[in-house]
Amino acid sequence: MAIFDHIKKTFCYFGLEEREYKLIQERIVEDNRRKLRSASLILSFFLLVMLVFSFFVEDIAHARNVYAITTVLMIFQIIFAQVGKKHRELVSPGVYLFMSVAFAFGMYQGLVTAPAEQAVSFMVLMVAVPVWFTMKPSYMIRFIYVHALIYIGCVLYVKTGYVRTSDIVNTLVYSTSSALISAYYTVVKAKRFYAEYCTERMGKTDTLTGMENRHAYAEMAGKYETGRLPDDLTVIYLDVNELKHINDTLGHHAGDELICGAAKCIETVFGRVGGCYRTGGDEFIVMGEFSAEVRRELFDQFDRITEEWQGNWGQQLRVSYGGASARDVSGGDLIQISKLADSRLYDSKALYYSTKGIDRREHQKAY
Repeated sequence: MAIFDHIKKTFCYFGLEEREYKLIQERIVEDNRRKLRSASLILSFFLLVMLVFSFFVEDIAHARNVYAITTVLMIFQIIFAQVGKKHRELVSPGVYLFMSVAFAFGMYQGLVTAPAEQAVSFMVLMVAVPVWFTMKPSYMIRFIYVHALIYIGCVLYVKTGYVRTSDIVNTLVYSTSSALISAYYTVVKAKRFYAEYCTERMGKTDTLTGMENRHAYAEMAGKYETGRLPDDLTVIYLDVNELKHINDTLGHHAGDELICGAAKCIETVFGRVGGCYRTGGDEFIVMGEFSAEVRRELFDQFDRITEEWQGNWGQQLRVSYGGASARDVSGGDLIQISKLADSRLYDSKALYYSTKGIDRREHQKAY
């Protein structure tokens, strides 16, 4: 069973767990899209040069139409790769189409251009092209062998004697080598992508709560720096009350539990509508696109869930908050929205401490 699971992981998920593979799927797609564009540019340039030469070199004049058609197909692939920026589902079909065109070109060279000689172009393309992309080994291996069998069938029909035998043996050897090499390199590349993801994730994750941190918030906020802001873009500032008092009376372990409790409540309520970030010791930010009505409903839910929270050392969770949306600062930017949300948070905290009869000067570090 362990061996079967290992084989499944290797051929279906690049040697990763399924959940790990899903985390890097988007990276793999984008890497394939860029390589599809680069490979298509390189091959189209080569074919365009061969097309020009075909008008001056008699030996390759017969392949002029093939060069022209393949060049057009490569240009189409470049466009395909650009469209893949928005329509990600087109990238994988584009990659397989590119490889099919490349293999077909190699087959033409081996079967039509030089039928009396051993194929070279097809063997080279069979090994080189699959390594360029990061596709699931199970798919890539099947793809390679299908084209190898097509070529062998054509060889049996077109070629004879020693050349036929040589081409069949070479095709089997090179297709097997290609399958093994491409499977190995795709696993290596996928694991590199996952290592990069983990490194980036560590830099954007708060170690205490597991929430995204200030760096992650800054990255998300950067997406709203240009252009008109959505009317429902909402920023909520939250702050844990009396954290310093808890730290001083019950200890920092109780304070840390309070922060983790706040983080869990925030993600439970607001995580459905936006991103949740811990940006400081007891400071949190929520950002998403939702209406003022939804915001009020979420605040009501949040009040209920925090009222019910109880720590292991008897500490209670009380969180002040303030929210603002783009509608509240007509024509303003994200900075103005954040300032208004922060101001409303300040008012909320002032009301809390006033109601509790606490002198906030003694609790400065709680805010």
